[in-house]
Amino acid sequence: VWDDAHADLSTPFEVTPPAGEGWLDVDLSGYNLMVSGDFYVGFLYPGGANDPSLGVDTTLPDGRSYEVPWQAFGNDYIVRAVVVSQ
Repeated sequence: VWDDAHADLSTPFEVTPPAGEGWLDVDLSGYNLMVSGDFYVGFLYPGGANDPSLGVDTTLPDGRSYEVPWQAFGNDYIVRAVVVSQ
């Protein structure tokens, strides 16, 4: 997770997705992340035949998804972040 200036808000961690299709929920509440303004949620595939797939929204507008190193992705990845106000 990064802030709007691309500074780390958490250290990377590994998650093993379940087999099959469906949403993968990752609870970050234990990280005590504090954000004000835009932020980014990222993921990295280890590479291999069993990598999970990620949904892509191909409708306009786009421009809210990036690939390493912060290059705009032509569509938008489907990722939902739930933010709780404190």
